[in-house]
Amino acid sequence: MNKSEERREQSRHPVNAPVRLRDARSADSGFLCSLKDASRSGVALVLDRQPEVGSSIQLEILTANGERVEPELPARVVYTTPQDDGSFHVGCEFRLPDDAAQ
Repeated sequence: MNKSEERREQSRHPVNAPVRLRDARSADSGFLCSLKDASRSGVALVLDRQPEVGSSIQLEILTANGERVEPELPARVVYTTPQDDGSFHVGCEFRLPDDAAQ
């Protein structure tokens, strides 16, 4: 168990949903990844690339038929863990909109 999981105060709920992740400071459209679980304070994602710990991101939850669920969620990457299959398990904490600009 890593330090982020040890400090967890909210229960996690399994989820299997597509998510578009993008750098909060970029106009780039981002890339698709998978949402694995969620709590009131954050999410765990599975990505095919490793984001930088501490980076500010925007998460766009998508429905099964690809429609965007409003609003986008500002978050910060807290940890990344490489997996045996080459993917990365990424923990993110939600941020208030005012915090996301930092």
